[in-house]
Amino acid sequence: MQRQKRQSPDDTSQRQKALSIWDDEGGAGRADIPVASQEQWTVRQPGNGDLIAIGARIIGLKNVLVAFLPRHRPA
Repeated sequence: MQRQKRQSPDDTSQRQKALSIWDDEGGAGRADIPVASQEQWTVRQPGNGDLIAIGARIIGLKNVLVAFLPRHRPA
């Protein structure tokens, strides 16, 4: 079993400083940042090339999944 090291006041201040940086990164707590409205976004319909690329990626993902599945035969 490991012995726990006592925290010095310097360690505590470093931890508080690191945690305070996280508070400034944004997220759910920041209400002063304006949210983009729906009118500002234009979304184009996917074309045939986009759908083919998505289909190829799905097939590739399926192949990776099958490769990682255990292969056993029921007795």
